[in-house]
Amino acid sequence: MVYVGCGLVGCLVLMSVPLIWPSYRVQSNWLDLQIVYFGMSLIITGSWYWYQYWKNRQIDLFVNKMQAVQQGKLIGGYIILRPGDPMQKLANVINDVQQVAQAQRAEMRQQSVMLQTLMKHMPMGVIRITANHVISELNEQALHILRLHGVVTGRPFENIFRQHQLVTLVQTALTQKHHQRGLLQFEHQQVDVVVIYDTEASRHAELVVLLYDTTELVRLQNMQVDFIANASHELRTPLTSIAGFSETLLAGAHEDPETRLEFLQIIQSDAQRLLSLTEDILTLAKQPSRLVQPEAIKLAEFMTEIIHQNEPEIVAHALQIHNDIPTGLIVYQDPINLSQMMINLITNAIKYNRPGGDIWLDAQLIANLVEMTVADSGIGIASNQQQRIFERFYRIDKSRNRKIPGTGLGLAIVSDLVDQAHGTIDLTSQMGVGTTIKITLPNMK
Repeated sequence: MVYVGCGLVGCLVLMSVPLIWPSYRVQSNWLDLQIVYFGMSLIITGSWYWYQYWKNRQIDLFVNKMQAVQQGKLIGGYIILRPGDPMQKLANVINDVQQVAQAQRAEMRQQSVMLQTLMKHMPMGVIRITANHVISELNEQALHILRLHGVVTGRPFENIFRQHQLVTLVQTALTQKHHQRGLLQFEHQQVDVVVIYDTEASRHAELVVLLYDTTELVRLQNMQVDFIANASHELRTPLTSIAGFSETLLAGAHEDPETRLEFLQIIQSDAQRLLSLTEDILTLAKQPSRLVQPEAIKLAEFMTEIIHQNEPEIVAHALQIHNDIPTGLIVYQDPINLSQMMINLITNAIKYNRPGGDIWLDAQLIANLVEMTVADSGIGIASNQQQRIFERFYRIDKSRNRKIPGTGLGLAIVSDLVDQAHGTIDLTSQMGVGTTIKITLPNMK
């Protein structure tokens, strides 16, 4: 506008010269005036086009900036104009919009990274399904639970899910446009499935499927129920015996010396059984909270001491103990936990051995692992019972005739201690031949 205004003023001045000074018309050449008029016209026209060009460039810059913001792209920095430029206010507004858009995109990227991390590490499977039944996203846990392999995303869920119940649950959520939930059985897994209908995106009817494997939880609940039932049974039997015989004694049986002695011996035996059972239950309860304190242990001497503690039972069964552990072998373990493991294993090897049988003890260091073996020449364990032998209160004598005393918690204690030490326990047994149990623990040096 400045250029155009100057040009117009100049043109008006030149055109008024002949009117102000009439002599100029006489003295000047009319051709010169035409040339001057033509030059001024060119100046005015050029100024006008230059202004339009400059204005269009600013508008194009503003449009490109806004398109870049809309598409989530960044083109250059902020728009900077001369002070007093008529487009300065518009430029400031566009700069503010660009700054807000950049902050929002940064926040969205951060949220996206956080969401991806959450989906990757969360303990449940997550699947997103679009309106046209296509799987758009899922995490590793979902692949593991559903046993899926290969490319899954971008394909209809009806062609991917192998579980008919799951397909029906998802289809029901799409049809009824409402959340669905069900506890489904997948082969050997029990899975809690929640299908969320996204009400915030109702036009697209996107679904989010959550899969939570409850197999281990159900197993632990069943074990807890079994533990309570078995503990009640194990406690009731000796308590009933003690109550019955003591009542008989009070009713007059104490007057017979032989009967009194027999009943008192039974009461003492059952009381001892109650004490052993209580100690084993307390041992199981205290294991997770106890702080492990490894020490250097001379294993051969350590096992000799445990053998000496069980000497009366060994002599009573006429057993032969073969301690083949190398004399100089030193391991780094928690002495209390290691003692509980070995006492229970040796006690079992004594109780379930044949009269005059043998027990072999051996150990070795392999890399950073300690392997300890307790083998016996006893009655053995049937193959169909070997998987359950480490369960709490599980005993081979189903009749519970108490011919072989015990609480049924010894091997369960050993198994729990091995698990807490991040070790392994292996059992090999044959009926009438004997049983070998090998424990492998990390050496805590």
